[in-house]
Amino acid sequence: MMQRIHEAAAAFLTNRRIAVTGVSRSNPREHGSNTVYCRLRSLGYEVCAVNPNADSVEGDPAIPIWSQFQAESKPL
Repeated sequence: MMQRIHEAAAAFLTNRRIAVTGVSRSNPREHGSNTVYCRLRSLGYEVCAVNPNADSVEGDPAIPIWSQFQAESKPL
């Protein structure tokens, strides 16, 4: 079972542009999504915060809906 999870995570992380939902603007240290967002950003991923109630999160612009990220993404 763990091998499948590891393989799935490795496959997911081959994407260099990743949207993270649930990133908080008000209590960033209390939300796991903010931790994931910051970690991916520190590893060089192009991350996009999805939050319908924020213009920016963690100092970066946020988008209100995930489909906006899809529309802005270019196929590899």
